Amino acid sequence: MARSKNRKKKKKSGSAKVVQMSPEKYIVSKGRQLEFDTAYVNEGWQEMGMAQIWLVRKHTNGNRTMGMYLVDTYCLGVKDSFYKFNLPPYEYDEMIEMFYDQFEGEVEEISYELAHNIIYGAIEYAEDLEFSPHKIFDKVTQYLLLEDDDNVELIDIEFGLNGKPAYIPRYMDVNDPVIQQLKRVVGSEGYTLITQLGGEDGLWYDE
Repeated sequence: MARSKNRKKKKKSGSAKVVQMSPEKYIVSKGRQLEFDTAYVNEGWQEMGMAQIWLVRKHTNGNRTMGMYLVDTYCLGVKDSFYKFNLPPYEYDEMIEMFYDQFEGEVEEISYELAHNIIYGAIEYAEDLEFSPHKIFDKVTQYLLLEDDDNVELIDIEFGLNGKPAYIPRYMDVNDPVIQQLKRVVGSEGYTLITQLGGEDGLWYDE
């Protein structure tokens, strides 16, 4: 029996589908392969106990992807993290200008190795106190950093304050979960509580 002339046309086989990755999947799978461009940190981060690091990687088209890491070197490790993906040059320049404005120009460019050591050193210190890094670090932004192994130069950085973990609470609350955890892990004498600004070095302590 002859086939109907009105039969449906068969779909051509072998046609390729273009699958676009989400920014998150791209960073997780290819972030470490992007060329390192530069890294920035606020000046005085060691004295403040808080480093805001912006780490920049460059795409072959000249766009940039940035990982941002708010690092508490006194106690909590990576408190916050987020990213900006595939920024064209004008958007990237605006972001960097905003970063400089935030710190009134007191920003310095640093090596990849220093940025890596601040971030992972703070994470290791915090993990000893049973604090975990921010969830976006675990899910995404760690993949803009190299793996933390012997291939990255080790830089000696002091964490904590005067040999103890230190914490600056927003409010004086005895039920603050961070204070409760510090007491549980290192004991009531094992940490420093920074209660307010003042004094010769800018800090008053309740030890």
